[in-house]
Amino acid sequence: MLALILFTTGSAVGQWSKLFSFNSQIFSTHFLSTIGKPNCGFVGTANGSVWRTTDNGRSWQKSVTPVNLNGPVTGFSFKDGATGWCSARQTTLTPGIFKTIDSGKTWT
Repeated sequence: MLALILFTTGSAVGQWSKLFSFNSQIFSTHFLSTIGKPNCGFVGTANGSVWRTTDNGRSWQKSVTPVNLNGPVTGFSFKDGATGWCSARQTTLTPGIFKTIDSGKTWT
């Protein structure tokens, strides 16, 4: 099993520290800093998982995603703090855009 790790640094010098180990390769990251929620962010992985943080990356929770989200999550876009979309490179003939209306807790 391949697991990738998210790191952060607190200074320009580059002292990096481990934040979290995900269950698959990271394909995309997105934080809601441009819409006033800088502590809320997302990671999309190669196996179709979406992970969410609300504390600036200190802890991560796996979001509820549809069973047909099975390809790499390639990007995120939000119109406000609650409503957003993620794109996925699908391995089947199912839609590749999924929506959340609860700040990324669940995706449909």
